[in-house]
Amino acid sequence: MSFTSYAQNYEDVMLIRALCGIEHGFYIDVGAQDPVEHSVTKAFYEFGWRGINIEPVKHWFDRLVADRSHDLNLQLAASDKPGRLHLYEITDTGLSTTNFEFAERHAKAGFSVGEIEVDCLTLNEICEKYLVELVHFLKIDCEGAEAAVLSGFSLTDVRPWIILVEATEPLSQAPTYTKWESLLTQRSYHFVYGDGLNRFYVADEHGELDEAFSHPPNVFDDFVRAPDALARQQLEAAQGELRVLRDVQRVERTESEAEHLRAGVEYLRSENERREAALVEQRRQLGDAAAREAVAAAEIEAERAQRRIDLDFLGSENERREAALVEQRRQLEEIAARAAAAAAENQAEREQLQKDLNHLSSENERREGALVELRRLLTEAGERAASTTSRIHVEREQWRLELENLRKDAERRNLALIAKGEVTVALESRLATSVGNLALAAEQSRSLRNDLGRCEDELASLRLIIKEAVTETSELKMEVGRLHHEVLFRDQEISKLSELIQRVQSSISWRVTAPLRFGRRAVGVLSRMVLKVIYLILRWPFRLVRPLLRRMARWPWLSSLVVGVVGHNSWLAIHARLFLFGATTNSEIEEMRAVASSVEPMTKQATRVLEEIQVLRRNRRWGVCPPSSRRK
Repeated sequence: MSFTSYAQNYEDVMLIRALCGIEHGFYIDVGAQDPVEHSVTKAFYEFGWRGINIEPVKHWFDRLVADRSHDLNLQLAASDKPGRLHLYEITDTGLSTTNFEFAERHAKAGFSVGEIEVDCLTLNEICEKYLVELVHFLKIDCEGAEAAVLSGFSLTDVRPWIILVEATEPLSQAPTYTKWESLLTQRSYHFVYGDGLNRFYVADEHGELDEAFSHPPNVFDDFVRAPDALARQQLEAAQGELRVLRDVQRVERTESEAEHLRAGVEYLRSENERREAALVEQRRQLGDAAAREAVAAAEIEAERAQRRIDLDFLGSENERREAALVEQRRQLEEIAARAAAAAAENQAEREQLQKDLNHLSSENERREGALVELRRLLTEAGERAASTTSRIHVEREQWRLELENLRKDAERRNLALIAKGEVTVALESRLATSVGNLALAAEQSRSLRNDLGRCEDELASLRLIIKEAVTETSELKMEVGRLHHEVLFRDQEISKLSELIQRVQSSISWRVTAPLRFGRRAVGVLSRMVLKVIYLILRWPFRLVRPLLRRMARWPWLSSLVVGVVGHNSWLAIHARLFLFGATTNSEIEEMRAVASSVEPMTKQATRVLEEIQVLRRNRRWGVCPPSSRRK
């Protein structure tokens, strides 16, 4: 079972190896200091253990109260008798001590030293007061007061299974265990392991634990150093931010493309509806034109039928007139015969009259000329036989008048036929125009069908584009898989870096340069405090001018100039946008979800990425600030 080691010198690794079979144990930590950094009990607390943390310095006690809510945290010192102690507090370090010589040495080394009075109790009184019966391990780190602590603990009623005690002077390898080791060995405890900084003792009645201390911490203990775990978390966070940023870019690009596709589809849909409406209108107009043409054709057909009736009537009328004319000719012939019979004495003249009558019969179209000739002949005959032809003259005059009437009536009929012909020509012209309109409507219908075909082609191309977008989504999923493999490769690199860091931290140079690192951290803390003060001073003035700055940020030329200088996604640009416009609202988030769901159902991984994007947009602080390191 892998776990995180927080202790300074792998003390928790050795203890977990020995006590791994106990699920919910109990510990006492004398000189607990920081609840996380270099803590021997933090790993046990995460495993569900509970215990008592004894720390007289208020700064460290407050941190213990905040982090170890399930432990018993005591702000006092442990000693050989109850009362009060004079404590030399070495600020922001774990070097606070009751030993004046050690405090003077730290002051000469440049540390800030303060003096306070603290309450103290013996471990016997603490165990009796809080009803402690079983302790699995006791850890003592009192910077020179180890002997006093052990003197105040009888180890009779309460016997910790394992006791580990710091065995060197502060910031030195000079041993100090000779001053207090007898307090353990004389009380049935035996030494089992030393790591150069601490010495481990096991109660004689628990000798089965000795084997766990036969070799130092190694790879088989399956642990990870806290700085390595923090580095891995920071790397994973950075990789996660990188993945989120890449996913954000892909999502934004996909949303943009989807928006273009939706706009294109919407345009094609509206264009298709418009053209469909135009096609319906054209069809309606074509139907109306066809109806009108049908009515016109019916009218033309009716007129043609009427014209045929009129023509039939005129034909019959002409036949009737022709028959009447024949009858008139016959009557004329009879008159001529009677005239010939009456004028028997002038046979030559009768023959001439018969000849004229025959000529009139053969030259019907020259009726007027024949009539004049007949009049002349009749006049000549009348002059020769006035008494015999007077009756013929009267009859001839009647025939002439009737013939004139027939001629006028024929002219009227011809004029009527000409008018009917003009009407027929007009109707035929209208029919030709209607046929042309029908051809034009058919051409427009073919054009609309062609437009509809083009719309269908455009829809097919849009479907192809959507298919390509789906293909690109599959490629993005493959890219995510590749990134997961890259993360595994990075984990291997982290393991190598962890080994390198472990070797560096085990080196003498790392320990020697510890004061320099502490100084750098102190400078960092001071600089953050100064920046915090500046922020508190300038926060309200900047908030007062924020509306003006927000309006200036909407100026295109100024926005493009600032983005060109500091970058679009730089730290400064991101925090400036957060300051001016705030985080993404819930309505915008719901709109993003609605847009994404309208394109294609999101997978669980894509939904997780979208939630991470929303978290990043809501947060005003980017990055992970590691907790400050403690040096000892």
